[in-house]
Amino acid sequence: HPNTDLAMAFPSSLVFEDKHVSLWKFEQLEQLAKGILKNRCNDLETKVGKDRLPPRSGHGQDTLIRWILDVQVMLAAACGMPITLAEFGMPRGFGEAEQHMFGDQSAPAKASNFEAPASTNGDSALMESYIASRQAAAASKAKSRGSCIF
Repeated sequence: HPNTDLAMAFPSSLVFEDKHVSLWKFEQLEQLAKGILKNRCNDLETKVGKDRLPPRSGHGQDTLIRWILDVQVMLAAACGMPITLAEFGMPRGFGEAEQHMFGDQSAPAKASNFEAPASTNGDSALMESYIASRQAAAASKAKSRGSCIF
């Protein structure tokens, strides 16, 4: 079974554009304080480029964990190692109740929102283009929602 093989040899890091990036499983992230999670997010933004990543939609612990895992899924796909959120140990539906409760529609509600398509084949230019288009789509969607003042 492929998941068994991955669990036994789950990568602890990857190299993205000559930069070593640590990979964290859900169980590891949920044990961390919010300040440490923010540091992990900042580290990813520094190594990959903040402008190349989806925007963070909040600062709560669950939101930070979800963002880190989404970014790791993207990076792994870009490096030719497709790993799903489930393989990172994220429970099904994690964070979705919080997003709906607080009306946060900018955060990805599904893993597929920021997963790279297989057609990128690890090509960082294609990955960058894909991320930019996803960010533009999310910004357009947010803008078209309008204000909730009235």
